[in-house]
Amino acid sequence: MLREYPHITDKVRRLNEELNSILQNRTETYSTLQAAKLTGVPGSTDINNPTLFAVENIIDVYTKRMKYIESQLKALFSLRENVNNALQILSPIEYRIIELRYFQCLGWVAVSRHVNYSREWCITLHKGILKRLKKHCADKKKCPT
Repeated sequence: MLREYPHITDKVRRLNEELNSILQNRTETYSTLQAAKLTGVPGSTDINNPTLFAVENIIDVYTKRMKYIESQLKALFSLRENVNNALQILSPIEYRIIELRYFQCLGWVAVSRHVNYSREWCITLHKGILKRLKKHCADKKKCPT
């Protein structure tokens, strides 16, 4: 969950762009491809049905993709909220270690320089932090694995 956290905003942006594109395409598809209905023509009713059925099938595909994107967005928002809630239990130095390691993707040597602790002590603290976060998440039953 921590490794995904820095990328949530970018994933949300990409999904929103795709969702907006689908909405636009769906609207354009329906309005552009709908054939005019001819009435009063002898021996013919609803000449536009084949075109309308094709358009409706395309719209169904768009709608299914939109529902999938919406579920992905909901999961991302939930992940972000759960991670934010879990991180609130950390002390400032613990949060800084997590921030440097996961959000800024630094190695242990760089993390240790930033917090002024030895590399080994940072790793030891990190293990304890992860145990506390896992316990917090298990107690709250809200954090993803």
